[in-house]
Amino acid sequence: MKLQEFVGTLPMDWVLAPIYKKDAPMKSGRPATGKNPFEPSFEKPFNKHDAIHAFEKNSTLGAVGLFTGVRGNGYVILDIDKNLGVLKRKWGSALDGAPVVTSTRANAAKYIFRVPEALWGEVTGFGHSDDHAEGYEVLWGAQGLIYGDYPGSRDGQYKSGSYSWKGDADNVPDAPDWLLAEMKAAKKPTGFLKNKAALNLSDRTDDEIAEIVHDCLSVIEHRGAGQRKHWIRI
Repeated sequence: MKLQEFVGTLPMDWVLAPIYKKDAPMKSGRPATGKNPFEPSFEKPFNKHDAIHAFEKNSTLGAVGLFTGVRGNGYVILDIDKNLGVLKRKWGSALDGAPVVTSTRANAAKYIFRVPEALWGEVTGFGHSDDHAEGYEVLWGAQGLIYGDYPGSRDGQYKSGSYSWKGDADNVPDAPDWLLAEMKAAKKPTGFLKNKAALNLSDRTDDEIAEIVHDCLSVIEHRGAGQRKHWIRI
């Protein structure tokens, strides 16, 4: 199925991110990695019609991602980078019914779930770390690619290709209890510099840092002009 046809089948409440093709010039002038969202999709939520319009007008776009978290209406992506077989045996039937996205990357997959709205304030996502070293991360607030061009890995270990989709986007199951428990446990107390290690972005690309900054700014309430003291506190 062509990219635009696939996007047309998605639910209206999915907040989408058209993705630049690898090496395509972005608005910054830098070449895209193949995972960079189209800049306007940061500025306003893109539904499927917005995304299709972007694809029709921009030949530099070659894939689509799904925004997660509160901005993404409660969808969450379980992103498994390795140990897929082991983890599937561990979790058993918990993955059944969830849409699944695969690529040329072996032993890896993405599963899409929903978090009940009552729990949105109690959960968070997490990446690979000493505390989460089993080979998967949870995307909550970020976007994850779900269809179109797969750029391959940066080290060349995994060749480029395309993402494959299996599942029903109109019937996404709630996140299993074990996943919700992990997301709750990862939620750290808020406060000034509670987790200084999280501020170490030395292993992130400029584009990834820009996306993190954008996500942080997106949850700051808009109070209009004359709010200098509010921003100083932030």
